[in-house]
Amino acid sequence: MKYKAVFWDIDGTMYDNSGGIPENERDVLSFDRPLSKVPKGLKYWVPYHRLADLMRQIPKDRQGVISNGYDQLQRDKLRLLGLDAYINPNLIFTSYGEAEKILNNPDHPLLSCAGSDPEYYMHNLTQKTQKPELYMFQRALDETGFSAEECVMIGDGWQDLVGARNAGMQTIYIGTTKHLPWDERKTLLKVLRNSRFKPDYKIKKGDIEALTRLLI
Repeated sequence: MKYKAVFWDIDGTMYDNSGGIPENERDVLSFDRPLSKVPKGLKYWVPYHRLADLMRQIPKDRQGVISNGYDQLQRDKLRLLGLDAYINPNLIFTSYGEAEKILNNPDHPLLSCAGSDPEYYMHNLTQKTQKPELYMFQRALDETGFSAEECVMIGDGWQDLVGARNAGMQTIYIGTTKHLPWDERKTLLKVLRNSRFKPDYKIKKGDIEALTRLLI
């Protein structure tokens, strides 16, 4: 394996989310097992072809996730994709999950950034932990004990590229700007053209053969 640790984004990186993703947690929890095929009208929860074969070749203790969103929701996504078996549960970092850990640590320095308004308290903490902020990337590196140069972030969003680059990690960009809203597409194109944040590698969504060559 070419890297000591591999970190994945989920939406758009592990499966095609161009048809949209669920708006609330009930849409995810309505399925109690991985899907072998996409039900009519459903355009998510089936991983890219042969992605599981690739992940199976990487040691489980060296694979993690860095994802914005609710912790349990993101873990349920992995379960429904059938990919949780290949991910180290201790290397799953989610913005709300990290914010909740901060709340349980009264001495954490970020608590001073949350303010006193209860309506925005959790929101402010989450803003400090989510990609492209450094927080989750640094937590991930600290947990593995590896240097940033030995780790790679795989993602389809500008937040993945900017956060990982600022942390000193290697980057693999998955995807296309085709299905993105204009403002998101504009931001991503700007990042991709910026020499500071330009990914080390760029491949098409779903090209698992190319991704395998980069990782194994």
